[in-house]
Amino acid sequence: DFCEGLTATPAQIAQQGDGDIVVVITAMHGDTNQPVDISAASDLLILVQKPDLTILSYGAALTTNGKDGKLQVALGPADLNQAGYYKVQATFTVAAVAKATAQGQLKVSETLVPTEGD
Repeated sequence: DFCEGLTATPAQIAQQGDGDIVVVITAMHGDTNQPVDISAASDLLILVQKPDLTILSYGAALTTNGKDGKLQVALGPADLNQAGYYKVQATFTVAAVAKATAQGQLKVSETLVPTEGD
């Protein structure tokens, strides 16, 4: 069992159309709440479900050496083009067994646009 710690740099709240948002997910043992060593993991992916329920898959990279359970992906403006709540989840393979973290959430706030004449 794995649970997940979610952080997004610079914040878990982004603005619609923001770029260079780095989502970092930490794979944790559900029983011990300790990081999972994913240094030998393969098929590192981060799945992102947009507010319209579209699910996108991104190749992820280890944040450090993997012993801390952290993997990350950078999201750009096209990835964060909808306001609302995004679900994120990491998947990877360890010892020929597919694993997945729990889902986390990232809020993307709407960008206001002035109406004509303002």
